[in-house]
Amino acid sequence: MTGRCLAELFDSVVISGEVGMRKPTPDIYVLGARAIETPRDACVFVDDLKFNLPPARELGMVTVLHVESRSTIDELERLLAVALR
Repeated sequence: MTGRCLAELFDSVVISGEVGMRKPTPDIYVLGARAIETPRDACVFVDDLKFNLPPARELGMVTVLHVESRSTIDELERLLAVALR
């Protein structure tokens, strides 16, 4: 992370080893949404492993499969209506 910690970059960080669960366990997605005090249907979940997406989608989250940076950023800009570059 080039010297910056995760907490500086994100509103909240959920570390699977610290909370005792991991993806694709649905409870970790719920925990993540709670940590940022955001309804699940207002969350966008991005992951590079396809099998991690269905549980998030089933909980109401919009999902994005990360394949390469350009397409992921394009999709996030479209979904969030913000410029990320």
